[in-house]
Amino acid sequence: MNTKAKAKEIFLDILHAIIAGIIVGTAYHFFQNSNGFAPGGVGGLATITHFLLADNVSWSILMITFNLPIFILVSIFIDKKLGLMLILYMIIQSYIPKLYELIGLNAYCLANNGDDFNIVFACVATGVISGFGFSIMLRRFGASGGTYGISALLKKANPGINIAY
Repeated sequence: MNTKAKAKEIFLDILHAIIAGIIVGTAYHFFQNSNGFAPGGVGGLATITHFLLADNVSWSILMITFNLPIFILVSIFIDKKLGLMLILYMIIQSYIPKLYELIGLNAYCLANNGDDFNIVFACVATGVISGFGFSIMLRRFGASGGTYGISALLKKANPGINIAY
């Protein structure tokens, strides 16, 4: 592959990671974090920890704290480019909600009057919007988060292990 093609490929990788991070971070800000429910995986662990600590530690910091070591290990032991793209994606995803807060974009819960329909809508909206962002990462890199990183590292350490179980 020539230099121009490699540069284009790297640019597209970075662009995909940024776009996916913005989409997932948007879903998290407007619907998930503000309504008190957690996604699955390492992001869910960060969300639950954030609420257990009574908002004393930023959700963004917890996302980075939990995911960064995993993605660094993925970079070292699995695939350097994949690990770096996951780090970029996770940082964008983690700080987009902070950006929305800084510019004053209110989350969906602020319009929510406690109606059960609104909570269901927030759950569905989070799933649809963040699922679209996850799909961008999955299609481009075959991975979208910390749980993948953990399973890839386990598989690398023990090739005979069945990750599905």
